[in-house]
Amino acid sequence: MSALRVFSLASIPERYANLAHIIPVILAQADVLHIHWVGYKTPVSDAWQDPKIMHHHWSKAGSQIKFQPYSRYPEAYFFTIDDDILYPPNYAEKMIAAMQQYKNKVVCCLHGNNINLVKRSQFYTKDRKNINFKNALGANRRILIPGTGTTCFYTPHMKINFQDYVEYNMSDVYTGCFLAKQHIPVVAIQREAMWLKPLNEFEVRIFGNNPHHAIDKIINQHRWYFVFNRYWFKLRYRL
Repeated sequence: MSALRVFSLASIPERYANLAHIIPVILAQADVLHIHWVGYKTPVSDAWQDPKIMHHHWSKAGSQIKFQPYSRYPEAYFFTIDDDILYPPNYAEKMIAAMQQYKNKVVCCLHGNNINLVKRSQFYTKDRKNINFKNALGANRRILIPGTGTTCFYTPHMKINFQDYVEYNMSDVYTGCFLAKQHIPVVAIQREAMWLKPLNEFEVRIFGNNPHHAIDKIINQHRWYFVFNRYWFKLRYRL
C-alpha cells in the first residue's frame, strides 16, 4: 500500500475567497486535507464538506498550525500549503517524484531562503537570499530554510514536533533548524516559472511581522548543524 498524501492548510478570514481556487485542486490529489480555520467568527467550514477534509477551528494561531496533525501519520507524504498560492494539478505527483529521487530522505520545496553562516545576527533582515516559488529553477538546489507553504515531508524519516514551534509565524525558520539538527537536506526542486501561482494576499502578510530577534536566536542555536551539514551533504547526497 502506498503512503498517504496528506495536505495541511491554514486559512485566515481575509483570504477565504482564495479557497474556491485552492481546495478543489488539492482535493483531487489528496487522501486527506486538514483545513485549519484561524480566527473565523462564522462556521464557513460548512461550505466545504468532503470525506477527505478534516476541519480544525482556532481562535488564534500562527503559521506553525499547519504542523499540528503531523504526528498522526507514521507513514505519509505530508504537504504544508498556504492560502495565497494556487497549486498545479500535478503538484503532489511531481513533489513525490522529487522526494523519491533522494529515497525520501530529504524535504522538498519550491520556496525558501539561504543565510550567511558567517554572520551571527540579522540573518533574515540583512543577508537573506530568497528562492521564490514564482521563479524557474533549472536544477534541484539545496537550501537551508524551506518555505513551508510549498513543502513536502516523508514522515517516517523526519521528526516534527508541533510543540517545538514556540514563537508565532516562524514556521519556516523553526523547520529549517529542526531538519538541520536531524541532518536532513532541504531541496528546492527544478521547475518552470509560475508552476505555482501567487493568489491575492488581501494586504495580510506574515513576512515583516516576524520576530526577527527570535529568528536570529534560533538560527544561532542551530548554527553548527548548518555548518556541518554543508560538507556532510556534499559527501552523502552530492548536494
